[in-house]
Amino acid sequence: MRRLDISDDSVFLPILIILIAIGTALGQDAPDDSDASNQLILNIYIDDAGRALINGYIDDLKSLAFLNSTEYTYEDDSKQIYAITGALTSKSGDDWMVSLESKGRYDLFQVLFYLPANAKLRGIDGSAGIEHLISTANESVIAEIRGSDITDPAVNIEYLLSFAEMPKKKLDTANISNIGYQYTIIGLALIIGLGILIFLWRSKLSSSARKGKLEHIARTEPCVSYEKPPDLPAPKYDAEMPEAKNAPVLDHKHGSGIEINSETSAVMDTLTDKEKSVFKALLRRGGTMTQTEIRYEVDISKSSLSGILTSMEKRKIITKKEKGRTNVIELSERFLNTLERS
Repeated sequence: MRRLDISDDSVFLPILIILIAIGTALGQDAPDDSDASNQLILNIYIDDAGRALINGYIDDLKSLAFLNSTEYTYEDDSKQIYAITGALTSKSGDDWMVSLESKGRYDLFQVLFYLPANAKLRGIDGSAGIEHLISTANESVIAEIRGSDITDPAVNIEYLLSFAEMPKKKLDTANISNIGYQYTIIGLALIIGLGILIFLWRSKLSSSARKGKLEHIARTEPCVSYEKPPDLPAPKYDAEMPEAKNAPVLDHKHGSGIEINSETSAVMDTLTDKEKSVFKALLRRGGTMTQTEIRYEVDISKSSLSGILTSMEKRKIITKKEKGRTNVIELSERFLNTLERS
């Protein structure tokens, strides 16, 4: 048997070429230990309007296509992502679908979808190698999607979000009728009460006005209790009538008047017509009357009578004394003494 001598160049070179070829082939089939692991771990919270809040961790942002139309923040050191988007959901009537796709190979793919509390899950469809688990917590429906050593994972979740299916209270028409009747009674009571208040208020104003008017009259026009005889009205005398000069005059106090003589005639000659009327009235009444009685007796206005009495008082023909709310007018002592002497 011939021994192989590797020192022979004719033998060594072919063997070396064969070994290099085998090593190259083995090197191509062997796994590359330098490949880093790729992971995706996300929490996705979906509200009633279909908006999704996303936070979690991902190694390769380019694997999530929806991020191209979404504002997000990403920390390169921690690989943490935070985003809000409406690109994951679609709606048809009351039917909703949330879809998530990612490109690449993942050693760990884990996503937790938190659906609205009133969501009714209709189905989950995922690519090969994906498992899912359904649970509820914190008023949310949770769909947990998990896969390992998986390539290009994708998942679709269908759910129904119908507010019409929420419990409704039956419409109690009888109760509504009672409530309407009660409000009608209350409204009528308020209207009646308001009317009474307005009536009382107006009555009070009217009463106050009448009271104020009476007080004004009481201050400016004293009231006296003077009544004429029912069958014999008080006679009026005209100074120009001759029969009035010697007519007997009744005394208001003593039942007889003061007789008109030469002395009284002399006094009357110095008086005006209105002063004569006042003077004669005093003679008929025995020399004493209230100011109000004189005003009604001779039919002279209040302001005119006040001026007439002031003038006669200055000439010592009469005297004026206050009595209650009126004045008592009397022929002066000086004039009466003159009559006695005559």
